[in-house]
Amino acid sequence: MLMLLRKKNEFNCKSVLFLVALELFIGAYALIGPPKFYTYEDYQIGDYVQYANNVSDTLDIAESATDRIVNPDISLNANYPLILRRGALSSFTAALQDDTQSYAKRWGYSKYFLWLLDSGGTVFTNSILHVTEAVNINELDSNLFTLEKKEGDYNLYSTNYNLPFGFCIDDSFSKLDMTNVDWITYHNRFYKAMTGDIMKKDVKLYNMILPPFMLFFFVPTLWIVSALGNFIIDSIVLLIISIFIYKKFTWQLYKKSIIPVFLFGFLSDFLGVLYLMAISIGSGAEYYEGNDIGKQILSGIYLATNHSCYDSVYGVLFIVSGILFSSIFIFAFNYRVSFNNKGLSKKQKIIASLTMAIITAPYTFLLPKELFYP
Repeated sequence: MLMLLRKKNEFNCKSVLFLVALELFIGAYALIGPPKFYTYEDYQIGDYVQYANNVSDTLDIAESATDRIVNPDISLNANYPLILRRGALSSFTAALQDDTQSYAKRWGYSKYFLWLLDSGGTVFTNSILHVTEAVNINELDSNLFTLEKKEGDYNLYSTNYNLPFGFCIDDSFSKLDMTNVDWITYHNRFYKAMTGDIMKKDVKLYNMILPPFMLFFFVPTLWIVSALGNFIIDSIVLLIISIFIYKKFTWQLYKKSIIPVFLFGFLSDFLGVLYLMAISIGSGAEYYEGNDIGKQILSGIYLATNHSCYDSVYGVLFIVSGILFSSIFIFAFNYRVSFNNKGLSKKQKIIASLTMAIITAPYTFLLPKELFYP
């Protein structure tokens, strides 16, 4: 346009370059703004080396490649570990990987641009990273740290809680789903996985919430109590059936029915337990973290089998399905055998068998294991 205004047809390279440079300057100024000149504290420039050296000398901080140290109040430059020759999370380098910063942030530590700082975090995360000491100007919580030495402005603390440099964990730890979770949930899942809080592999059969006959199978002295309790319940239900369904009570009906009702009830409960165990073992159920519906179902089965069905809604549904499974067999056995040829009509047999299935279903499957194993 300038060349057209000047009515010159030839291409003027200098004019074009000048206009491009002017446009770049105006655009940069408009979009980014004027240059910003930051002011730095002494410890953020070259003097930080001297600061860190003074701290190391006055506090007698020992060098170590395994025992980490932290500076929670960031009173030293981010690269202070290089001066102290001490393992630490803090660093400020262009070689720092982005995923390292993201991983540290999940632990609750601070990051800014290329800075990775060991401020933040928790007692648990410090323990995981084998932090044994802290250097700080501000006073730290005496419940978490013990003051070892004070020189000038700086204090040297030892940590009250720490873990070994290396330790073993369960292999199920690798199956943790840590995607899209906040840092608090991240901590909790990590802790539970490490401690085996809800991921124990040493599955014992008696940890399952079983009906009384299975519990007493492992305690033979209680067999009589179990049998007596079930016999009394079956007798009461049979009495109800005789009075309200058969419309009269006869010893003949009771004597002919009580033994098959009692034995088939035990057998149905046993089949229910086999059903639960078959699904638990056949599905390879283990504990998983995450929002995937399939993993939640498997986790529910695992918790119901080895801990408590009330730890998961899917655990409750799993146990209820076992109760329904047993109830179906109670109904079928009573309808086909126990109440067959006992003078009952077809309708009466259906009602009597259904009543027995509903009332004598193995609801003990739902009892918390703490009632049996305090």
